[in-house]
Amino acid sequence: MNGVHMMKKWLCILVIVVLASTCLIAYAAEANQWTALRATFKVFVKGEEFKSQDPIVAINGRTYLPLKAIGDVLGVDVVWNEGLRRVEVAMSENQNGDKPDVAPVVAIHEAETADYILDVLVEGVKAKAGDTVEIPLKFENVPSHGIQSFNLSLYYDSKAIEVLKVEPGSIITDPANNFDYNIVYKDSEIVFLFDDDKQKGEGLIKTDGVFAKLTVRIKPDIFKDSGATKKYSLITFGESNFCDFDLKPILAVLKEGKVEIEK
Repeated sequence: MNGVHMMKKWLCILVIVVLASTCLIAYAAEANQWTALRATFKVFVKGEEFKSQDPIVAINGRTYLPLKAIGDVLGVDVVWNEGLRRVEVAMSENQNGDKPDVAPVVAIHEAETADYILDVLVEGVKAKAGDTVEIPLKFENVPSHGIQSFNLSLYYDSKAIEVLKVEPGSIITDPANNFDYNIVYKDSEIVFLFDDDKQKGEGLIKTDGVFAKLTVRIKPDIFKDSGATKKYSLITFGESNFCDFDLKPILAVLKEGKVEIEK
């Protein structure tokens, strides 16, 4: 395969990545929500593992790569046009002077994209059968604009743990008016709701930290009829929506946690 063909191939792949991102934007505008999971698999480009400071995420079964980082790997310029307030992917001529098979510029406008990625995580804990422990639920990389509202579902293993109490965390400044939750025992689900009730920006979540705490009891008979001396109980996330003060969607990366249980 000659160099010209290879260059065209990788330019086409880059455009597919950009168009996939555009599809993500359209989805967000229609559904007003993004739920992203950090990819648990590796991505290889030109036979080498792709790595970047920003996470590779999966949304609805599709993989999304940081545009600037993938552009650097493929030798394609990705620049911010301050005058037009947009990102531009510039595809120059190849080494033989041939024009690429794709348009020279693909633009993604700032107004159509999320400005930040919020990390939502369950802090893992260790316990023994019969113990009562507290499990913190945290936000990291909270946008400077703040979080105006969110709803978030969490699932736990009711065969391993019993939820005794749910409390707001320290970053919820007015929990009596802004924070609520519902435990759906039949589905082993907890639904969290938050909204800055006064709509003046005074109750926005603006700092990283614990947004809720679960007090749970490890079931004492979890090792009954089992020869195991250690078990793990996963706590995972379901549907979620996050918005800033302007009701602009916030992209959230949801990170499950686990309770390590010893006999």
